[in-house]
Amino acid sequence: MNLNLTKMQGTGNDYIFANLLDVGDSEIFDEMNWSQMAIRLSDRHFGIGSDGLIFICPSDIADCRMRMFNADGSEGAMCGNGIRCLGKYVYERSLIKKTVICVETMAGIRTLYLDIENENHVRFVSVDMGIPIILPTIEINSFLLTPVSIGNPHVVYFVPNQPSEYPVEKWGPFLECHSRLKERSNVEFVQVVSQDRLRLRIWERGSGETLSCGTGACAAVVCAIQQKGLENKVLAEVPGGTLTISWNGNGEAVFLSGPAEFVFDVTVHM
Repeated sequence: MNLNLTKMQGTGNDYIFANLLDVGDSEIFDEMNWSQMAIRLSDRHFGIGSDGLIFICPSDIADCRMRMFNADGSEGAMCGNGIRCLGKYVYERSLIKKTVICVETMAGIRTLYLDIENENHVRFVSVDMGIPIILPTIEINSFLLTPVSIGNPHVVYFVPNQPSEYPVEKWGPFLECHSRLKERSNVEFVQVVSQDRLRLRIWERGSGETLSCGTGACAAVVCAIQQKGLENKVLAEVPGGTLTISWNGNGEAVFLSGPAEFVFDVTVHM
């Protein structure tokens, strides 16, 4: 079976997209194991290579529905970089020609706001990520961790030095699966640079260390605003680029803005 797929990336967080908005294509994909498909295609040596696989599906309650599978085949509830790429995909390919797009996810409906240039080019996408849930800080093996839900689970740790010097590859998998956490969590290692800027590295559950994580950057920013007194609009520097995150405090939604880019289209035989 030949499948037409598209690879995209947002600040280095790369995903493979499958368009299931056509009913016929949806029936074809339903015959396959989506989890195993994500594992195979995400492999950077024997597949296309990505942080995961995203299906763009029809929805009865929104403009479309997003289902996202990590590189290890586990399904994620939400993906900030992936959903921005989805917005660019459906607009520039004339599948949903709106500058405000509602997307159904496992974390609820998320609204995308598209910044359009020259009629058909999407420069940036901003996302209403919903209201973050910040839980009390806990201590695990001398790590002071703040659990945060941005539709999916995170723990935020403020590192004493630059994240680039921190052994994320050692402590990321340890904290991701720690028994003190209610479920496997994404882990953010964060440095506050100034009142409107922070720097972080991300260990994503199901994918390992990635160049960027939109929900992870949001989790880091809301913690920094609440605990470190940062301003309400913060630039989050990740290894793959810079994201802009705004949050006005408890009870308010957090907004994520950043670029999204096509990498290539590909046809694969499954």
